Amino acid sequence: MRLRKAHLQEKIGDEKGAIQTLKKLTEDYPKRISPWLDLARIERIQALGIQDPTLRNMRFEDIITLYRQHVLPLDPLKEEVYVAIDDLYNRTGQREKGIEVLKEGVGKNPASSYLPFYLGFQLAREKDFNGARKAFALSVKRNSGFEPGWESLGDLDATLGNYPEADKYYRVILDRIHPGDPQVEGKLLKDLLSEGKTREAIFFPGTS
Repeated sequence: MRLRKAHLQEKIGDEKGAIQTLKKLTEDYPKRISPWLDLARIERIQALGIQDPTLRNMRFEDIITLYRQHVLPLDPLKEEVYVAIDDLYNRTGQREKGIEVLKEGVGKNPASSYLPFYLGFQLAREKDFNGARKAFALSVKRNSGFEPGWESLGDLDATLGNYPEADKYYRVILDRIHPGDPQVEGKLLKDLLSEGKTREAIFFPGTS
């Protein structure tokens, strides 16, 4: 009932009231994860509105602590929490700490294909291409049908000019996972042209 009240308070713009309701709810039911998640989410929304960067970052650090102390102990496999903590670290300029959190999540949740994929994305942003490749490869090892992992492997090789390797990854998607995917077909066609394979590009299925 009180969780519904908090949602209603948020809906009508009373974020402070929602936070107070959720704080009381977490005090009474500390082992229920939903109130903690909602509290962290609304606290983040409020923090984003703080103009002073020092105060804003302090608020972000408090939310990280909330996730660490109250949410992850209840569900150490929750992908969205590791991603949320990474986002908060990035906003405070602590990218390396964010990456470490994602690595922690990858280790704790061996069934997740999304976490290594997201880790690879962040490593690629930091120009750690070897680390990114390993992370993307792990995502498809955990789930061979995980299209974003294959596409990211292809994108990485295409960015580095390794077009034949990129083509192989794109073809995995088109042959086994999502035949006719227009975005992937476009990337493969671009690679073929970059390799000088004009004839193959002309007769490529996506161009007919």
